[in-house]
Amino acid sequence: KQNLKTKKYSVKKSSKKLTVKATLKNGKKAVSGKKITLNINGVKITKKTNKKGIAQFTIKKNVINKLSAGKKYAMKFTYIKNIIKTTLTVKR
Repeated sequence: KQNLKTKKYSVKKSSKKLTVKATLKNGKKAVSGKKITLNINGVKITKKTNKKGIAQFTIKKNVINKLSAGKKYAMKFTYIKNIIKTTLTVKR
């Protein structure tokens, strides 16, 4: 059974970018070369996992600008039918 993991993130409204990571493992073994999709506020980003099973997403300034300071947003990571949700807090 494959296991998808991430953590909660926070970003300042004035940041130029934010790097978010999700890890895909099969038991204790990392799974590489699989596509994971991140959905945040209607913006979808798809990346492949590296040899350590980590998919690294970069949320750019134009996406951060559309988020309101002081609010929390849901981030949804998807791999096939495996879906996990976490939050992104936007600081002033």
